[in-house]
Order: sequence, then C-alpha cells, then structure tokens
Amino acid sequence: MTTDLSGLAALIERQWHRFGRETPADGLLLNRAETPSGPIRSVYRPSFCVVAQGAKTTLLGETGFRYAAGQALFASLDLAVTARITEANPARPYLALSLAIDLDALADLLSAQAETLAEGAAPAPAFAPLRTVTLDPDLCDPLARLLTLLDHPRDLPVLAPLIGREIV
Repeated sequence: MTTDLSGLAALIERQWHRFGRETPADGLLLNRAETPSGPIRSVYRPSFCVVAQGAKTTLLGETGFRYAAGQALFASLDLAVTARITEANPARPYLALSLAIDLDALADLLSAQAETLAEGAAPAPAFAPLRTVTLDPDLCDPLARLLTLLDHPRDLPVLAPLIGREIV
C-alpha cells in the first residue's frame, strides 16, 4: 500500500466518522475540526502528531510550534501546552492523528542504532521537548496501514504494535 498525504487525510476522515477521537488502537487518537479553535489546554504525552490537512499551533511556555499539512510534531516528555487549530473549514477540515510513542521500544531501537554507528558519526541534534519536522513521505504508508487496520479488529492486537515499532 502506497499512500500520500491526501490518502492519509481520507483515511483519518473515514476513521474519525467511525470512532471519533478515540480509536481501538492503543495510543492512536484522531483529530478533526471544521473551524479554527480557541485555546486548547492539555498535556501532551510522548507522541508523534501528524497533520494531514489544515494547521495547528502549539505553545510551550512562550515558544510557538506551527505545524501544517505534511508536518509532524514530536513531544518527547509529558508537557502542559496550549494549542490552537489555525486552519480549518467545512470544505477542508483540520485532520490529524496522534500516536503515543512506546518509550521502551524507542530505547531498544536507539540502543541498537548506537551499536551500529561508526566512530566519528555526526552528533545527535540538541534535545528539545517539542520539535516540528517535515513528514517523511515514507511514513505515510505505515500510518495508512495502521489506520486501515482499524477495519480489522481481530488483527489489531498483533499487528498494531508491529506497525507502531516500524513508525518509531
């Protein structure tokens, strides 16, 4: 399955109408809005948030992080934030997903990667509790497979953790 951003948006839209925000997949939340929002105060858990359509701004203290279609936000700690959906309308609603990061799986993968890095490799980027990035197009495929897996509840407990690890 090869999916682009518009295909990901269509899957989020379809599954939103089936499940709403909370999906049966552990740690997978969907977001949809037809209008810009006022302040949304919440605690972000360690997660990977992808915007497929529209845009959002998250404030951590005084620092703002804007992310729009084709971008993602990584939260690496539990963080109290204030967010606003800034681009949404009935014809093109804000569509996003959030996937909790399994910190144990992440630690395992980082440990394995550290063992394979050659001496003199480039240093890791500075730690940031929130970071926005351009979504790697290769991630659309496993994200789409995870969303499609919601149509197969019997397979969810076995395959969702594997796809989640692939995404990490």
